Amino acid sequence: MKPISARKSLVFGTTAVLCLLSIFLINPFLSEVQAQCFTTVDEPAVNYIVLVIDKSGSMGGQAMTDAKIGAKTFISEMASQDYAMVVEFNDRVRVTQGFTNDRDRLHSAIDGLDVSGGTALYDAMAKSISILSRQSSSKIIVFLTDGRDGSSLYTAQNINSMSVSEGIFVYGIGLGDVDTQVLHDMTNSTNGNCEITKRSSELADIYSRVLSGYYKRFGRKKTDSGGITVKSIPSGETVKLDGQNMGRTPVKLDNIDPGEHQVAVEFNRGVGRCKIPVEI
Repeated sequence: MKPISARKSLVFGTTAVLCLLSIFLINPFLSEVQAQCFTTVDEPAVNYIVLVIDKSGSMGGQAMTDAKIGAKTFISEMASQDYAMVVEFNDRVRVTQGFTNDRDRLHSAIDGLDVSGGTALYDAMAKSISILSRQSSSKIIVFLTDGRDGSSLYTAQNINSMSVSEGIFVYGIGLGDVDTQVLHDMTNSTNGNCEITKRSSELADIYSRVLSGYYKRFGRKKTDSGGITVKSIPSGETVKLDGQNMGRTPVKLDNIDPGEHQVAVEFNRGVGRCKIPVEI
């Protein structure tokens, strides 16, 4: 559904300011409705998911083949509006594919993984958390590892603290000889979970269970709040929500509590205001 913009003439003294103010609310139950300075549209919950994949030397052979099948199964079963990123690691960390919802690009990134080197899981997690911290939607990390971290600068305790503080759900898959307690601690502290297996042939089923389990427990929680997108002509104008600075146009504000909110756009020659009812 394309956004529908509403023009509103705002008059301050003798100066007329014509701004294009388009404000869209996340409302899972209403069809599109226009009302004065805003338009209400349906918008599904969006999740940002990072697949962190171990490509150390011990992942060679069938283990990597099955890991690729599992990760691509996960991508294929994702909801169409969700975005994923692929982060690979051995004793170094690399973002193989940035956030996209293009399944072909994600599959290609996974197919290109090759094995070598040691294991720096915690550094890969820290990199993923840093990138996810810039997102305002629901954030998830799913990691796969088959060994014990021997190369990271970060510690497991660092990762636990960082994940919780950023509100990231962490899910883990351990293959073979892993530190089970450490992996469970990394996931349980975020309300995620970790599955351990000795057989790489089970990875596809585990990846599928992780995704379906997340969707069932948390994937729709974003409907507990609303979102507002504010645009203006010209862009780059200060936006305030209930008196608080929220950035400059265009800006998307997520996790807004239900109820009526005051949105203000500050132009050089006046302030445009709009009362917005956020419903869920």
